[in-house]
Amino acid sequence: MKMKLQRPESLLPNSPNTVDGYVQSLIETVYQLGITNPLQLEPALTNLGLAPRLVNPHFATSVCTPFGRMIHIPVQISTKTEGRPSLYFLPVGGEALAGYLINPEGEIYERWVKRETGSTIPAQTGDDFRVQLRTLKGEVIWNGVGRLEVTDPKRGEGRLEAIGNDPKPFGCWWAGWSFVLVCP
Repeated sequence: MKMKLQRPESLLPNSPNTVDGYVQSLIETVYQLGITNPLQLEPALTNLGLAPRLVNPHFATSVCTPFGRMIHIPVQISTKTEGRPSLYFLPVGGEALAGYLINPEGEIYERWVKRETGSTIPAQTGDDFRVQLRTLKGEVIWNGVGRLEVTDPKRGEGRLEAIGNDPKPFGCWWAGWSFVLVCP
């Protein structure tokens, strides 16, 4: 009999966005899959849409968000599929998971960045980027657009400035070609 696989978010109805709740749901998923060998974990979780990410906790920062201070752990800039490109090198319309945010209550969110305008690679001053904060289920809980100001192209530094009435993009200083997010 073939078991119907569920994404971990559906296993715990209470609060799957919390670290504890999410980990508990992942463990339950592993049990449901009948995994008996650690080498089975990565392919099974990838099939569920939970592919591993290459993150770098050494560059975690405390950032101001519309929801208060959170810890931002960046997804590593890498050519590996588990990593991401520099946001400066996204094509127009390209989007990347830039990092994970964790609030003091242990809730985990994803920070997605999409390049909206521009005509060059790398991005230049004046190009617009959309920043979204999403739950682990993919629900957008915050959305803002900022205009890029490249402050030091040799070091990959720049910042996003709010456009019009859009909310100010939080933690708007990018360092190391967008790898590090700094909150003023």
